[in-house]
Amino acid sequence: MDLKEHFSKKETNELYEILKNYKDYTEEAIDLVKNELKSRGCIIENESHEENFVFNSTDNSMNEENNQKVWWYSNNGERNGPISTDEVKCLIKTNVINKDTLIWRKELSSWLPISKSMFSDFFTSPPPIPVQNLNNKYAWNLALIPLYFFILDMFGLYNFFLSNDIALFYYLIAILINISVWNTDKKQLKKSGYDIETWMWWGIFLVPVYLFIRASKLDKNYAYAIVNLVLCLLPYCYNLLLNY
Repeated sequence: MDLKEHFSKKETNELYEILKNYKDYTEEAIDLVKNELKSRGCIIENESHEENFVFNSTDNSMNEENNQKVWWYSNNGERNGPISTDEVKCLIKTNVINKDTLIWRKELSSWLPISKSMFSDFFTSPPPIPVQNLNNKYAWNLALIPLYFFILDMFGLYNFFLSNDIALFYYLIAILINISVWNTDKKQLKKSGYDIETWMWWGIFLVPVYLFIRASKLDKNYAYAIVNLVLCLLPYCYNLLLNY
């Protein structure tokens, strides 16, 4: 019987014990044990540091391991535990533990971010959708808002507000509409998997800047940004022509 067949007949917890006592075995034997564990659905953490072996198994023989209180986690600078693997999963699902929470058990030489441990699958999210599939309808709505107000101004909307000494409300309405559409676009981008926290606030203060940055960071399609800039200048150009 060769080594590979020998290890295939051992229980998962026996293989784990071999990893814990890796110094008593050859490098070839340890590699065979790792491969056997992986074939059983085990995830071996920190493979380059044998003293830190931790694994997760779907094997029935490891159900007892899931109930053992072996984990500690940090919260507000304090150690909490020990708790079981199942309890850790429960705390993750209830958002008590997040991806930056540090965890530890005796097989680890130091505290480890939980997102880099056997629980990493709980914090794995799909990549952003391809930029060519982004929904840009809210960006275009935001870009075209100046046109809508220009058309309304042609029918005397601004003069109506001005004649009734409520011009401030005119600008307030315009700002609120801009913020509403910008916020919808921001939420849409987040749902698509894009982090825009560092530049999203331009949408409140300078919409053309926001749209140009949006295009440069995402699809490189500057059409809606250019259209918005032109439309922002349109009323001024129109007034210049009237006064010429």
